[in-house]
Amino acid sequence: MRALPALALPVLVMVALPCGAEPSQKPKKPLTIAAPAPVIATEHEPKEPIRGSSTQDGAGPRLAFGVARSDDLPDGYYGRFETEYFEVETRGGKRRGMIAGGTLGLEGWGGSAGGGGGITSSVYGGYRQPLCPNPGTFDLFATGSFGWHWLIIDHVNDETGVGIFAPQASAVGGFEFGGVRLLGEAAAQYRWQWSAPDRPQYKFGAILSLHAELWDG
Repeated sequence: MRALPALALPVLVMVALPCGAEPSQKPKKPLTIAAPAPVIATEHEPKEPIRGSSTQDGAGPRLAFGVARSDDLPDGYYGRFETEYFEVETRGGKRRGMIAGGTLGLEGWGGSAGGGGGITSSVYGGYRQPLCPNPGTFDLFATGSFGWHWLIIDHVNDETGVGIFAPQASAVGGFEFGGVRLLGEAAAQYRWQWSAPDRPQYKFGAILSLHAELWDG
């Protein structure tokens, strides 16, 4: 029994040490939590910038064919091949709105009383409007033009006449789809010339036009 106090003393010392002061331990740093970044509330989501209108150009060939009439001659027929350059207004990335352009080509006409031809050119302006907002639909196309024949040579009733700057005007309307235009034409021209009588001529026909939108997309 005397040995118990001697054994108990080391045990008491070992138990008391953890409960006492700990001078050898370093003080711990206080834990800090970073505040979250402030969130700015917005009422509306940012909108995409609105695209303004611009212009795009195009070019291509045109073929015309129809009836040619004069007051003092039997009805005949006319044909025309010309090249075309134009600029059209674009809205929202699509070609729609005002359109303006010019043409240059060769035209001939003929009937039972004779015939002739010339070098023709014109400038035009008008409007192109889709029939509905869905892509891949037909567009309405309408223009008015003014122009002239740089040179005309007619042989009618055994008389040959030569003229320059013979004025003409026309109205054109129809449909367009993917670079192809199917149009109707009504035109009037005054064919003044030397060595033959001057005469007005009226033309009513159809135009097939192919332009760069067909192969450029």
